[in-house]
Amino acid sequence: MIHCNKLKNIPTRVNIIGVPISVVNMESCISFLFSNWDAVHGNYVCVSNVHTTVMAHDDPQYYKVQAESLLSVPDGKPLSVIGRKKFPQMNRVTGPDLMRRLFEESKEKKIRHYFYGTTQENINALLEKIKKEYPWVEVVG
Repeated sequence: MIHCNKLKNIPTRVNIIGVPISVVNMESCISFLFSNWDAVHGNYVCVSNVHTTVMAHDDPQYYKVQAESLLSVPDGKPLSVIGRKKFPQMNRVTGPDLMRRLFEESKEKKIRHYFYGTTQENINALLEKIKKEYPWVEVVG
């Protein structure tokens, strides 16, 4: 699953249609990431919704991506609703909100960010917005 044995307080995962989703809310997610920042280098976070969860259920290669992530946060409301039945503390962690919090919380730290996916046009628009709203953020790809 996670490729680092130095991590502390790794969040539990709940099985949703056979796919492991992290039992987190925004505060526990941010706390986990920053308390383990030096140990998470080279790992990634999946922002999971119903579509990506069904894809992981149906596609073994994509399942592996989800299952081996540092976290697979419940971006989709249905995932957090299902997870809360067993874990009341679980709540939705949307990708845009998580990104904003990471940028804000990392203002004093030397943290680099890498973005993967979508089109070059979308990435360029995102980078322009980041540069304007978060000038301290270092994007490396």
